Amino acid sequence: MIASSPVSDRRRNPAGNRVRSHHVLLMLFLGGGIGIIVALGLYVTKVAYVGLLPFALALVLPTVFLKNFRLYWLAIFLLSLQFSIKKNLNDGLAVVDALNIDYTIWNFTFDITASDLVLLVLLAIWANDHMFHGKPMRFPPVTWLAVGYLGICLLSLVGANSPYLGFVELSRQIKFVIVFLFAVNWLDSKSAVRVLAIVGVIILVTQAGMTVTRFETGYMTSLSFGESHQDISEIEQYLAVDRTVEGSALRGFGTLASPGSTVRLCMMVIPFALFLCVPNAMFGMRLAFMGLTTFGLLGLLLTFTRVYYITASVQVVLAFWIMVRDRMLKREEVVLLVVLALAGLAAVSPKIYEQFTVREDSVSVRFLQYEATGKMILDNPFLGVGLNNGTRDKQKYVNVSYNRYDPNTQFYLEPTHNIYLSLAAEIGIFGALLFVLFFGRITFLAWRQSRHSPDPEIRLVANALVVMFWSVAINSTMDPLFEDATLDLLWLYAGLALNLPRMAQGQESATPRTAPPTTIAAAVRGMDNRRAVAARGR
Repeated sequence: MIASSPVSDRRRNPAGNRVRSHHVLLMLFLGGGIGIIVALGLYVTKVAYVGLLPFALALVLPTVFLKNFRLYWLAIFLLSLQFSIKKNLNDGLAVVDALNIDYTIWNFTFDITASDLVLLVLLAIWANDHMFHGKPMRFPPVTWLAVGYLGICLLSLVGANSPYLGFVELSRQIKFVIVFLFAVNWLDSKSAVRVLAIVGVIILVTQAGMTVTRFETGYMTSLSFGESHQDISEIEQYLAVDRTVEGSALRGFGTLASPGSTVRLCMMVIPFALFLCVPNAMFGMRLAFMGLTTFGLLGLLLTFTRVYYITASVQVVLAFWIMVRDRMLKREEVVLLVVLALAGLAAVSPKIYEQFTVREDSVSVRFLQYEATGKMILDNPFLGVGLNNGTRDKQKYVNVSYNRYDPNTQFYLEPTHNIYLSLAAEIGIFGALLFVLFFGRITFLAWRQSRHSPDPEIRLVANALVVMFWSVAINSTMDPLFEDATLDLLWLYAGLALNLPRMAQGQESATPRTAPPTTIAAAVRGMDNRRAVAARGR
């Protein structure tokens, strides 16, 4: 029996090689022709959009040369979350006119973002691994909680004031569950986790650097394509550190649209940066990470966001407690850090007190929102008023006269700054409970790995996830959570948490585990040799 190798097959079949080469050239010319047509079409509408074509080509080309293109696309996906580049799939202004939207709503059109395009590439890679390389499909039991949550979201639209707005948000929630399933089935290697950690530090430093730059230069234009239809004077009034003082300094923010969006994105990556500052099994550049993390945390102070002060403090304290629990720090280092923290807190306490006493309307507005949302929940406890219909229906539960100079008479024009109350009002108490139970279960599994995993690298990841999930839970009592970037990471981390036990047991797979043809041929040749030896022996 003679086994052939792929090399010998290629040598014996030059005609087949020429056919494949012709196919490749045909695809290149076809793709180039389509690209030229698209570029010319974009040139007619927006000249700046033409630059997107060569930029996309530059992103695709490394796939041909890199050994592990899967990790490359994962890194691109994570980095793309920093940029709010999206394309509406329907006319937003027509929706505003048709639904008489005179209030703040973040998602009222179907759209596709830059990160969604990269996600499609990752999903294609996942599908290829499953269909052609035999990688099994995993559907953990906890996923049924997420499926039930989606089902309740759909049912809530039956009696909604605007089912259209509900379907817009439902499409986003389905995408987030797909991100979760992708992470469960694909994000199962330590190399992928290392990429996640290092890109997290890059995101933190990038957002802090942009925040400092904006604060120092006063450049407040958002980094986005298209027309935003925003009044720059209203933006400056919103960004003022103290709105009662004429000419007050403006709060900085990163590459996203606001200080709140910036700190919520950084909330998702700060825990990884903190645990890389101590001796760890993942990377050895402790001092470099310590400097970058310190710059990131201090730079974000210029957002002047009180929720960030609270959430970041919770993250630092919880991470420090875990470090002490796991003896990541020496006793001398613990004492030194405690002394430095107390001294720093004493030094900045006057400034912190000052920040907590300005923009008091932000606090009073929240409590008024909570009161009105509570009334909505009592009136609609089972299926709510409909997904993404909360702000639209909130106006029915207020009894104030609008005054443009008094924020306390405008609170109903903004979404409720509390995830739990907002969910309960829109999809009912049971739907909100399914959402909380899902992430509660995920947090418990991550906590168990942080305590009992034998792998120090997996413990680091689990520790970071525990800190992140707890900080999100606390942040959600004070702020909304609507950004695609933040929610993509939240659901991605949920899938990662379920894979930690498998990675600790060595069941990870950076690439599909399939035997190459040369290995099969060698095995067959070995069987033939053993048979020949046995025959000679007889």
